[in-house]
Amino acid sequence: MNIRVKLLSIVFVTLVFTIAVLYFAVSGVMIKSYLEIESHNTEIKINGVIRSFVQICEDYSNKLNDWAVWDNTYDFMLDKNQRYVESNISYESMYLLKLDFLFFVNASNEVILDAFFHHGQKKISNAPDSFKKRILEIADILSSKN
Repeated sequence: MNIRVKLLSIVFVTLVFTIAVLYFAVSGVMIKSYLEIESHNTEIKINGVIRSFVQICEDYSNKLNDWAVWDNTYDFMLDKNQRYVESNISYESMYLLKLDFLFFVNASNEVILDAFFHHGQKKISNAPDSFKKRILEIADILSSKN
């Protein structure tokens, strides 16, 4: 092997080695940067969803807080008076409050009032049992977080 072939071999091996080292170094830095950017963007989006959810909950809380402290609602929870339902739970009022369903549940998780609003038919009925069960499960989870 003459010196020319040895020199070209050394230059080629050095060049391949240098390219490989640069590739792995740069790709490691780039992947880390992209992962950080992706993580940051995901965190921003999750925080936005959380803020939206909290805002929705606060809006409903503000809308329905009047009913929660209203003496007539308190009395209804005790005596289950049908006149309360007839005079206060109408499709029009629920439409204005932008509600799809309304449950009054006492401290022992007994459903006192169950109103499910059919917007297409503009009427109120009882919620399906599977829906009611799922909502009560979610309410139980949320109340245990407090």
